[in-house]
Amino acid sequence: MGRVAALLALLALLALLALLTPLAGCGDNGPACGYAALLVGGRNVWAPMFAVDEQFMYYADYDLDGFGTQLLLRASRDGGQLRALAQRPYGESFGEGVALDASAIYWTGTSELTGNSLYASPIAGGETLEQAVLPACVPFGVATNGVEVFAGSVGCDTTAGHEPARVTAVSLTTGDVRVAWTAGLYDGDVRTLATAGDTLFIGTSIALFAVRPSGTEVLTAGNAVRHVEVHGDQLYYSVEEEGLYVMPVAGGAKQKLYTYAMATKDEGQFAIDGDDVYIAEPPRLMFMTLSDRIPRRIVGAMGAPGGPIVARDGYAWWSTLVMPNATGGFDTFSGGIARVTRPCE
Repeated sequence: MGRVAALLALLALLALLALLTPLAGCGDNGPACGYAALLVGGRNVWAPMFAVDEQFMYYADYDLDGFGTQLLLRASRDGGQLRALAQRPYGESFGEGVALDASAIYWTGTSELTGNSLYASPIAGGETLEQAVLPACVPFGVATNGVEVFAGSVGCDTTAGHEPARVTAVSLTTGDVRVAWTAGLYDGDVRTLATAGDTLFIGTSIALFAVRPSGTEVLTAGNAVRHVEVHGDQLYYSVEEEGLYVMPVAGGAKQKLYTYAMATKDEGQFAIDGDDVYIAEPPRLMFMTLSDRIPRRIVGAMGAPGGPIVARDGYAWWSTLVMPNATGGFDTFSGGIARVTRPCE
């Protein structure tokens, strides 16, 4: 893809900006509340790699200049002040998911010599280091509890035989590598990871597991678990074609918080900020509070899903492979990142 495509994408960006901003369906449509804005548009954003902290947002662009330059980027939470944290060699691929701590962003990707690896890039800038060699299968899900970093991998067939889905753990102090979990025959493929203290939660294509020092527990089974978050002593998770659930981190009865609309596709991403809950139900982004649990539409067309929602400080950000009404599809400078402020009461 050459510079002509990049120039066309820049022209399309003006149309995307005009399209997204009016989508907030509540509040005064001003910057104080209920306001949606496009922060990054007309880009080849690799949506599954996305995170936001108190200062920056982090994302991957897999064709920055039209000539295949692939960068892991740090930007202000408004989308400016870009800084490259890591560069991928041409032909190599990014993985799915990232994790942050105070010093580094942890991510996965293909490696020419090993198949796949877990990497750490200092968020202040500096040399990216390989943390661990991962299986040759597609990496899926990254999490950290401050003691270890966890990276998931799906199952696949290799020249050496079948590799089961697994989660690899790396010590942040010693660098020691271990296998934290290996899927059984009917446990599915890793889709998402989260931690709470010494407990690792693994959402797979068929179940949700809690890996505790005392052993592994199946928390739910039946459909794919798309996203997991821990807030305080509560575990929140989404189940494909069902909805959003909550249960105690320590285990116990689950409670359904939200039911997906019938025939919705690609749902499963959500984010929680205090009492606020943002739920992707493409093409809509829904909002409710844990207090009233009354869902309402906050954005009418959030674009093709593919990346997480991140909610904090009264905002929700999301990354998408294809922006709404973009002129092209995946791999055509049509992806981006948007943000919406908390809706007015």
